[in-house]
Amino acid sequence: MMARIELNGCVGHAMCNVAAPDVFDLDDDGYCIPPAAEISDIVRQQAIAGVKACPERALTLVDE
Repeated sequence: MMARIELNGCVGHAMCNVAAPDVFDLDDDGYCIPPAAEISDIVRQQAIAGVKACPERALTLVDE
């Protein structure tokens, strides 16, 4: 599973990071940095919570 972000959709609410701090990092301006690597099963539920927490719906998870 990989995380994708619509860069124009992220406005820096940082709710993804609040819900899934082990999955989604923030840049210096508070915008989401999706993980470059595949999301492990260990943090899968956290990743789902982070995606659902985004009020702009800028994040998606895709199986690869």
